[in-house]
Amino acid sequence: RRIEPRVLTLDIGSSSIRVLAFDAQAQRLEGIESRAELQLHTTVNGGSEVDADQLFALICRCIDQALEQLGSAAYALQAVAVDSFVSNILGIDQAGHPITPVYTYADTRNSHDSELLRQQLNEHTLHQRTGCLLRSAYWPARLAWLRRTQTQTWDTVAHWITIGEYLEQRILGVARVGYSPASWSGLLDRQKLCWDAELLDVLGIDEDHLSPLVDTSVAAHGLTAAYAERWPALAKVAWFPALGDGAAA
Repeated sequence: RRIEPRVLTLDIGSSSIRVLAFDAQAQRLEGIESRAELQLHTTVNGGSEVDADQLFALICRCIDQALEQLGSAAYALQAVAVDSFVSNILGIDQAGHPITPVYTYADTRNSHDSELLRQQLNEHTLHQRTGCLLRSAYWPARLAWLRRTQTQTWDTVAHWITIGEYLEQRILGVARVGYSPASWSGLLDRQKLCWDAELLDVLGIDEDHLSPLVDTSVAAHGLTAAYAERWPALAKVAWFPALGDGAAA
């Protein structure tokens, strides 16, 4: 006898979003799959980005479709698990509105800034501390580039977050980041499990600009009113912080 579905999974990739359902034995529930293609905006000078609200809308549409496919079985769901392409970043204002696109790991417009950081800092020491090199894929060079080239935007950003955090903030009203995507930012001290103080100082930001760090096992509960009405089956389920897609794979 098939066990009722227990977990809804959101896979936010750089080329598509996919939502599936799994039962209590981690077996995929057949016939439950919602997918949307994602088209990144690329530029000749190395840009790779996507509009945050466009991406959010695609994710929500996939959730809508998966819940519709589940029907009454959606009320057996006990958790939502999320993964996303890593090293993504966007800036939001104090009210939580995006004021930058979501920049992806493939954006190389900050290559010069990664070179400048390597001249300024001891890359080997930082690599040992954060697990990441000072290269264009990671947050230090991305933030240095934004600070250098987009001064007005830089001064307006209240928080730097990932798409996983933006999703949770919109749907659950919380802002937190799991150690998995944080470890891909290049800003996490992996030995102390905190944001790296030296890098924050060099980049001109502090911990208030970043979300609180949480373990991947720490669930949040309770959707905001609008999404509890939209998805009543998910209103009280456990929602776990996003993982990096490589770790999930």
